[in-house]
Amino acid sequence: MIRLGKTAKACIYLLLGFLVWLHIITNFTVKRTDKGQGDDGPGTAKGLVGSTGSDVRSGTPGFINVPEPKLLSEEEIKLVSEKVADMNLEQKIYNEEKFGPVTEDSFVLVIQVHTRVEYLTLLIESLSHVQLIENALVIFSHDVYVPELNEAIQKIDFTRVMQIFYPTSIQLNPNTFPGESPDDCQRDISPVKLVFLMIFEKKKR
Repeated sequence: MIRLGKTAKACIYLLLGFLVWLHIITNFTVKRTDKGQGDDGPGTAKGLVGSTGSDVRSGTPGFINVPEPKLLSEEEIKLVSEKVADMNLEQKIYNEEKFGPVTEDSFVLVIQVHTRVEYLTLLIESLSHVQLIENALVIFSHDVYVPELNEAIQKIDFTRVMQIFYPTSIQLNPNTFPGESPDDCQRDISPVKLVFLMIFEKKKR
């Protein structure tokens, strides 16, 4: 009979736990994808569905196919920057007419949004089942402006919703900080070479 040490047993238990977790997540993802099927196709921004067909909280995005953010032209950057500035200044609260204004008793949830729409969809779906979520204000903080994603978020109807945008994002500043600038140091430059370059630039001035 083979006797396993404590380390080997621990590894086996961890492996079994991982397989069980993977099985649960896979089944859940398949079920969520199937529920997103509709006339508009799986994952469209129009296909906003709840966890069941009879769920009154119908403002939960299904699996949304949001396009990857593309590089913007200078004209597009200017237009999007103006739009972001206007939305940040307006601070519009959606569904306020349904749930009333934000009060001292309201609690605020802030969700940072990038481009991982699959995870965001699951998060919003879970929030729709939280007790007293209708008393909250959910703020989505974006570092990327994507019209299709904005549309889906603004269709949430189970709580108050607000969107804010990081004004100095890489998307809107591709050639200056925090984006890459021609004057930036090389990512893989060695410390010694960096010192020599700094001395050289200092002498040039």
